[in-house]
Amino acid sequence: MVHIHHSYGSAHERGDEDVLGPSSHEVTIIFIDIVSFTRMVESWQPEEVLGLLRGYHGTVAPIIFDYGGTIDKYIGDDAWMFDDLVRIDAQQPPGRRATVDLWALANAASSA
Repeated sequence: MVHIHHSYGSAHERGDEDVLGPSSHEVTIIFIDIVSFTRMVESWQPEEVLGLLRGYHGTVAPIIFDYGGTIDKYIGDDAWMFDDLVRIDAQQPPGRRATVDLWALANAASSA
């Protein structure tokens, strides 16, 4: 499966010739998962596991999308995300802000 970022269409429509050419810029890559997921769900019914994963993915995805990030893939409880956006705020790039929000979400969940 090939994922093409939404900015490709805009660049292509503008007539940028080398939209898929090489470029160099800073990105943020985030890998997250649920601690002890396998041990936690090994005795659950499949529907219970899917319910947990759907809730988890549905909670994480909006945070990533709110900061303009892209979810590359889910592998069970793992989520791989990145951002390649132009920095709006040099001190707080979108990926860093998303990471802070994800960290706060994880802390809230672990103390619940």
